[in-house]
Amino acid sequence: MPSEFIPAQYSASKGTEIEQILQNVQGAKQLVLFPIAGHNLLVTVDKKRWAQSVEQFLRRL
Repeated sequence: MPSEFIPAQYSASKGTEIEQILQNVQGAKQLVLFPIAGHNLLVTVDKKRWAQSVEQFLRRL
């Protein structure tokens, strides 16, 4: 099953956890960072970047 990880924030301490999740999830995946999103919906923070990321991911399937 394809997965897309778009974490709101990525820091050195969280980076390792995110990388472990990516390594352990089977199938297609893509990591896209939205450093200023905080706990907000990514589509409302940067709608254009979110749409491009989702479109790019789906094209690869």
